[in-house]
Amino acid sequence: MKIVQIAPLMEAVPPKPYGGRERLVSYLTEALLAMGYDVMLFASGDGIAHAKSEVLWPQAAQRDRAAMREPIASLAVASGWSRRATSPGTRHPA
Repeated sequence: MKIVQIAPLMEAVPPKPYGGRERLVSYLTEALLAMGYDVMLFASGDGIAHAKSEVLWPQAAQRDRAAMREPIASLAVASGWSRRATSPGTRHPA
């Protein structure tokens, strides 16, 4: 089964200093991989993950002031995950 994880772009996955949601995405992604699932992670490019990754923005928005001001980050997320996550057999966590 293919599973898609979509992380917020505010922090890296796993987060360096803090980041509750990003840390949970990291833990869940690693646990799913350990159970043998095919996981695709959509996140910022400065994280470290063992899953296949799709970089939606070069670095976490907390460290990139341009990303905080630009709506393009939201568009990158929407277009990036919808393009790849709609392939047949992909499950979306609820």
